Amino acid sequence: MTSLLSLEDVVVSTILRRATICNKVTQGKFPKPVQITGTYRIAWGFEDVHAWIEALPVGGQSIFNAEGGAV
Repeated sequence: MTSLLSLEDVVVSTILRRATICNKVTQGKFPKPVQITGTYRIAWGFEDVHAWIEALPVGGQSIFNAEGGAV
């Protein structure tokens, strides 16, 4: 089972504003969230967000270490 991130978690993880995340989702430039069954909440898969962050160019280096933690 995959870990899920709330919008607030995604904001903290990516350092993007809520509106920016929503705009990027609409533009197809950020992973789409999933609807949590029986609620009005949405969430993102940790792996999806992590892969998006890993794909960002950051001076030619990843912002995560080999164990998945932030550098």
